[in-house]
This record gives sequence, structure tokens and C-alpha cells, in this order.
Amino acid sequence: MNRNKLLFILGILIALSIVGICVFYLLPSSEEVDKEKPSVTREKQIVETTKSPQDTTENNHNVTTLEKQLTSFIPLFYNASYAKNSLDKIDDYVTTDFLNEINKNKDNHVEYEDKDYAIRISGLSFYVPMKTKIEDETSVKVLTSFATSIRSSGAPEVERSILVEITMTYSDTWRVSHIEDKSSLSQGGE
Repeated sequence: MNRNKLLFILGILIALSIVGICVFYLLPSSEEVDKEKPSVTREKQIVETTKSPQDTTENNHNVTTLEKQLTSFIPLFYNASYAKNSLDKIDDYVTTDFLNEINKNKDNHVEYEDKDYAIRISGLSFYVPMKTKIEDETSVKVLTSFATSIRSSGAPEVERSILVEITMTYSDTWRVSHIEDKSSLSQGGE
């Protein structure tokens, strides 16, 4: 009987040892867990997931979002081949009224069949009146300037500076509601 008890206790100790070894090797140590943790703490993740849509809306009501929207909008509006191949769609950057106006005037534009036709935009700059506090406004006029370089097969490359006044309206984010070409002002006209 003592022998059976001894074998039974020895069997339990061996089983516990095997389980302990498996747990030790299969579960990562606390140092490894610390290394694998992302730099953002769990508390910050919880706070970010509990933000309401109103917080997001307020976060979009700033100069950075305004500039980001304009930077994405300019190539979509002025470069038809880029707009056709881009994952971004102009609908995401304009108001519904302005989109309807664009679509109405779309029939007046000439389609370019020239495979070598290309427009390059550079030197994009934005200017708002000095006293404008973007976070408090729902509509802002932004003077935008950029240089274009247009080339086509059989024609020399044409460089042109463009100056436009873009009216941005804020609802859930900044969107373009109107564009007025002011290029003639930079060339001594009007």
C-alpha cells in the first residue's frame, strides 16, 4: 500500500512538473509581454474608442483639416487624368451644391484623347485673411496659388500660374462650396 501511495504521489509530481514546464515555455514571460505592448496604453485606447462623433467633428474644425482638404481637392479638380485614376473622389471634398454645379458644367469640357497630355501642379500655397480664426468660422475664403505645367504631344510645354479664391464651408468637415478664378489679378488684369 505504501508503494502504491508512493507511486501515486510520484505520478502527481511528474504530471505537475510537465504542466509547469509547458506553462513556462508556452506562455510568454512578463518581460516579453511588456516588449510586445504597443506604445499606446490601454487607457488611451479606451478613451479613443469612447469618443463621440461630436468630438471628431470638433477635431476637424481646424486649419490642418482645411489645408488637407484643399491639398487633396486641387489635383482632383484641376487634373482630370489624375481625378479619373485616383482613389479619392471629388465628392468627398465639395458641398452637394458645388458638386451639382460641377456636374452641370461637365458637358462643356473637352475630353483629351492625347495620351501624352499631362498637367503638373506645384508650389501650392494657401492664404486666409490674418484676422480669421478658423475654429470659429463656418465659411472661409482661401486664396490659393499654384503653378501648372501642361504638356501635350505636338505642342510645347506651357507653364501658367493660377490664383483662385476658394470658399470653404464647414459642416462635418471643411468642403469647397465655390471657386472663383483670380488669375487675371496676378497678370495685371482687372
